[in-house]
Amino acid sequence: MALDERLYLQVPGEFAPAFEQFGLADSYAPGSYELTVGAAGDDFVLKTSQGVLVQSGAFGVPIAENMGFKWAPARGSFAPGSVVPFQVLSPRDASRDLSARLVTRMDRAGNFLSLQLSGTDNEQIASILNAVMARHVVVAADLKSRKLDETLLILEDQLVVMQSELERAEQELEEFRITTINLPSDQPINAGLELTRDPVFGNYFNMKIEVEQLRRDRERLQAVTDEFANGDVRIEALEIIPAAAASSELRRILDELVEARSQLRVYRDRYADDYPPIQDLLVQIGTIEEQAVPRVVGGIMDQLMAQERDLEGRVAAAAQELQEIPPRQFDSRRPHPG
Repeated sequence: MALDERLYLQVPGEFAPAFEQFGLADSYAPGSYELTVGAAGDDFVLKTSQGVLVQSGAFGVPIAENMGFKWAPARGSFAPGSVVPFQVLSPRDASRDLSARLVTRMDRAGNFLSLQLSGTDNEQIASILNAVMARHVVVAADLKSRKLDETLLILEDQLVVMQSELERAEQELEEFRITTINLPSDQPINAGLELTRDPVFGNYFNMKIEVEQLRRDRERLQAVTDEFANGDVRIEALEIIPAAAASSELRRILDELVEARSQLRVYRDRYADDYPPIQDLLVQIGTIEEQAVPRVVGGIMDQLMAQERDLEGRVAAAAQELQEIPPRQFDSRRPHPG
């Protein structure tokens, strides 16, 4: 856009008509120049702002072609004796200059974007603003498409991890069934004790399973937390832990992290790391990874530990109650007198 709108050229307004046909080759020399017109208005001398002679001659021939300029103003384009300062910017500097002069505003809902640019040439300002908006639409569509692609890649990675976790969980469930098949809950119960024993056994083993799940979640969270020190926050590893997945606060933070990481990948395909939006994203990602995620995960682990201690106490009480069942069962089988 800097080239299409000729933002690379800065020249005083009174001399602008003479530069309407000014163009640039693929390679050119940015800098500040001064064109001095002869007393008769027929010839010129072009120098750099440091006074280095670039070219002298009569109007009508290409000027500074060796500098990458495509410009051949006709005789009479300037008043005799005129001194014409002008500056040729690189596309990068031209874009930065436009960014400094352009005022942007967005409504609170984020639905409307307004642009404001000041200047003396109404037609040029309108053309620049239209070009900026057109470019914004194109880039926004491209960024959205690229972000969707990056999100898809992240989801595919998460799917692989979750598939592996599912297979591991199924294997552990099978091992659990094998090791518990001969526990008393699988043995027949006297009809007279069924109502008494079922709640006791059911409550005991349900709490045992719940304690085990809490312990597993805490240990898995601890393993993920240990990786934080290496600057590696594995979103997919957190999402498949039930206790972490149940946290709405952690879910919101991880969504922000996915959004920021996707945006960063898209920007890095186009810009260098010194691009201000990239710097902002790096700060945002660092804050989330180093502060927000460890804080929330640490809180979840504290809650799990407290629940685990509470359940372990209840399990111990239930175990004591179970120890009293065999004597009662024996007494129920003993023949009564008479």
